[in-house]
Order: sequence, then C-alpha cells, then structure tokens
Amino acid sequence: MTGRIAILGNSHIAALREAWTVERARWPGLEANFLGLHGELLMQTRIDAGRLVPASDAAAEAMERISGVRAFELQRCDAIAIVGCGLASSAGVTLQAELRWPALPSLDRQADLAGMRPLLVSEGAARATLAAMLGRRLALRLARHLRRGCNLPVWLVQQPNVHAAVRRGPVPPKLRGLVRTLVNGDAPHLARLFAEVASDVAARESARFLPQPPQTVTQDLLTAAPFCTGATRLAEVPGVPQPPHDLVHANAAYGAAVLDQLASALMDQRGE
Repeated sequence: MTGRIAILGNSHIAALREAWTVERARWPGLEANFLGLHGELLMQTRIDAGRLVPASDAAAEAMERISGVRAFELQRCDAIAIVGCGLASSAGVTLQAELRWPALPSLDRQADLAGMRPLLVSEGAARATLAAMLGRRLALRLARHLRRGCNLPVWLVQQPNVHAAVRRGPVPPKLRGLVRTLVNGDAPHLARLFAEVASDVAARESARFLPQPPQTVTQDLLTAAPFCTGATRLAEVPGVPQPPHDLVHANAAYGAAVLDQLASALMDQRGE
C-alpha cells in the first residue's frame, strides 16, 4: 500500500506524531503529514491552490513554530484525518447530566421520575441534542471548513477517552460525572450512543467517523493505562511530557493504534 494522509488536530495529535517518529517502518508505503495547532487556530486558516495556509498572524506563527511549515500541502494527499478536536465520548456524559431517557439503565433505580432534576426526554430527543452538541465541536466545524475548499475524503478520529486512572482518584471536579456514569451502569449505553450519533453527524458532513481503537478502551468510556502512561505534549520540541496529573491525553502506543486504523481506512477506501 502507498498513500498520503494529511493529519490535522489539536494536542491529541502529539500521540500520533510521536508514534510516527518512533515506528515509521511499521507503515511501509504510508506517508503521514502532521499539522497540529492549539485551540481555535486550525479554524484561522484557508485553502489556497490546494494548500492550507494561515489566515491570521497567530496561526502563521504557530504553524511555523510547532509544525515547521508556512503552508500545509493538501493537494498531494489521498485523505484528511482530523484527530481529537473535541469529538469525545465525554459529550454523552455531559448530556446525561442534563437529560434522562428510558434506555438508560440507571433510570430503573430512579424512585421519583417527576421530581428528578434532569429532564426526562425520549431517546430521539437525547440523540438530537447530542448531535447538536457534537456539531458545534471543533472537529465538525473544521470538517465543514475544509469541505469548502477541497473534496478529499475526511475522517474524524475520536478523541481518546479519559485515562483509566481516574477511577483511583482524587477525581477532578470536571470528571466526577464520568465516574458516576461508570458506577451507575450507564457507561455501555452512552458509549454506544456516542459512537452511533458521531457516525451520523460525520456522515452529514460527508465525512467518516473513526472510533477509538477497541484494544485501547476499558470500561466502555476509559482508555487503558498502557495507552496513556508517558503521554507527551504538542510542542515545538517533541517529547515534552504531559504533567503527572494529566488524565486526558494518550501516548505513542495509542498513536500507533490510530495510525494502524488510518492505514486500514486508506486500504478500505481503495478497495485493497
């Protein structure tokens, strides 16, 4: 197999970039080109003659500092992969904090449906709300942004689940809802719901959703420890470690699993 993939993303792209640097021979014939930017800088770009170029001084500075390029070639690529950028299963946990619907296992143990704080809705309403939430995430907005200037296949790569170490505590306030979901039995349902809705939302943008590689997942909504320990940052100097308390970034072993997934997607696209 030979092919070129343009890989765009936020801090979660660091895992793939490190894996590519360390294990490039694992993917013979594959050429991976990386563009990682923080925050909204990926949206501060435009497509000009098949190249993704900065549309702001901040984006231009970051592109050159972090990725070492002034423009990012798209026209020579066979597909675009958008990594992370908020396309995370935690959206389902956020949804559950505000809404409940009959398919949730935990609802069977709710004594007072009328008096509970979350609003009781149909599953259809829950799915529609989750779809709207995901549609506002950077991954989907970037897919729409790129669609205006190119017709390459676009793959949306799920942001990795939270590190399994979250179960050992202490639990940061923003992750307490996730831990409650793992305890109350709703995690399998929410994981399925997220994957189904993310796939639907991606298809509406003429894109393909790629879920987290199954071998890296534990307890439905977590990333197994071997795929998190030693995660690094997206920085101008490769290999800078994430802080010890980081629970949301994956490592090079995870990045290699995703690169395997991308190589397989490219083969599927070509019918190989």
